[in-house]
Formats: sequence, structure tokens, C-alpha cells
Amino acid sequence: QVVDPQDGSGVTYVKNSSAAPFFNPRAPTNMTPKEINEKVLNLNLGLSFLLNPDNKIVRFLLRIFMQLFVLWYIEYFFVAWNMVPLPTRRWIAFTAWKLYLPVHKLILGRSTGIHRDASLEYHALTTFMYWGRYFPVSVPMMRFALHNLDMATDNKETSKVEEIAIDMKISGKNDYGQPEMVTGSYIHSGGFDDYDEKKVIFWIYGGAFLAGDVEGNMSPAEQTGKACGVDVFIPSYRLLPESEYDDMLWDIFLSYRYLVETRRVKPSNIVVLGISSGAGLASQLLQAISERKRTGKIVHYPAAPYLAEILKPDDMPK
Repeated sequence: QVVDPQDGSGVTYVKNSSAAPFFNPRAPTNMTPKEINEKVLNLNLGLSFLLNPDNKIVRFLLRIFMQLFVLWYIEYFFVAWNMVPLPTRRWIAFTAWKLYLPVHKLILGRSTGIHRDASLEYHALTTFMYWGRYFPVSVPMMRFALHNLDMATDNKETSKVEEIAIDMKISGKNDYGQPEMVTGSYIHSGGFDDYDEKKVIFWIYGGAFLAGDVEGNMSPAEQTGKACGVDVFIPSYRLLPESEYDDMLWDIFLSYRYLVETRRVKPSNIVVLGISSGAGLASQLLQAISERKRTGKIVHYPAAPYLAEILKPDDMPK
């Protein structure tokens, strides 16, 4: 149900008016979790008698299928697909979805999602993505998927993008062999250059600390920046398993220092946004800044001695 608050803002929101158990899960107290799964929720595409991720026979057959028909060429496909221009990849993806959705609606309708009250799009996406639980997801698969996040939006990129590669030159404080280069993309979507006016989203992407990159987040970040009227900075940071967690913190902390020291963004005008595992890095950045401001040091990380050197006791960002 679309609701207009009639407050002059012109902003509407969606209010859920369903009383179905999926949205208002008040199952009878005498039902066990197993009974709720079987009688209330529509698990395994509604085919639990046939499909179950714990079924060893199904998993074995699908694993054989993957080895024979998918795994031997999938990395070549990843390379070839990523060479296709983004507008073409978007056109292919949106065209495929527009063809798939009405066919799914006609044949399967609302029979495959976790509850019939969910949208047709949800049911169709559930049918498509369900099979992923039967296969081991490798790091290259994760990185391919998150690299193509910007393919899922039809945002028209119009903002000026500045590619960042700058040496912070903190020699004398860095005796730990850590790189001093900050890399990433700065999106000029806000239109303010004055120190007191300029506001920046510090966008820390996610991916279970194993995947994610700047390129895959460019379109949603720019779309967010334009909607909020602010610039967006997406720093690049190292990932597991090639690097360690402290290396990620170093990259994020140094990138924050770049915003404050090099771009001279007022700390209180920085909005720290972390996505998934990026939210964990964002939380630790904020905790470290607060601790540095309060005590002059950082004590909660194995890498605290050198992380403290690249944070100054500035005002807290938002």
C-alpha cells in the first residue's frame, strides 16, 4: 500500500498491510519450528519433497553437472564478460529479466518464494537464485558477482569522477612496511567545494572481506550521492586471503585521513557508510577515531601502534 503522508514533502512510502504469517509471524505457541517451516513457510521452491540442500544425492548430481558443464570454463567467461562495456552488460541483463519475469509469472507465479504474499519479482528471483545453495561459492565467483553490482541499476552516470592515486607520505611514522598510497574514486555529485559546505559520503563496500571493488559500487554510489546532494569517495582496500584484516584497517584509516588532510573535508561533514562487511570496517574506524580523540591512542587492535599514527584526534564524522 503506497501512502502519502500529506505533509507537503512529496515523499511517499510503502506501508505493508498484510496480516499473513510471513509479515506478522505469530505462529501458534504449540507449533514447533519444524511445523512452522512445513505449514507456514514455503521452503525449497515449494518442492521440499524433492529438493533439499541436505539431500546428498541431489548435491552429488548437481556437483557432477557443475564439473562437466560449468567449472572448466567459468573463469574464462568471467574474463570475457567483464570486457563487455557496462551499457551492453546492463542491456543484456535487463532484457533477460524482462523476458524471464512474464514467463515465470505465467508458469510458476507465486509458488516458489518463501510466502505467497511476497511480490512476483521476489518469487522469480528466488527461483533463479535458489540453486546457488547447492554449489560451493569460490572467491573468484564472489568477486565476479560483486564486480557486476552496477549492472543491476539503470542509473545514468553523469557526475565527474576523479580517479585517486596519491602517496600520503607519512614516512617517519610508518615503520611497518605498509603502503602509503590511497587509491579509489571520488565522485563529484554534490556541487559544493567550500570547506564548511562540502559533504562527502565515505563509501566502504562489502563482500565478506573476500570480495567487492570500487568499480562494482560506482553506479549505486553515484546514484546515492546525487539523491543526497553530496560527493562520494569510494576507497579501494586490500582483501582476504591475499592480505590480513589489519591491512584492510590500514587502508580504510589512511583513506579517511586523505579526506580530512588532503581534500580538507570537515570531519563533521563526512558520512561514513559501510555495506555488509564494510560496515564492520566503518564501525572500527569510528571506534578508533573516538578512542583516539578521548585518550590519544588506540588499544583495541593488534595493529594499534601504527593505526594510531594515521588518525588524528579530529572531530567525529557522522
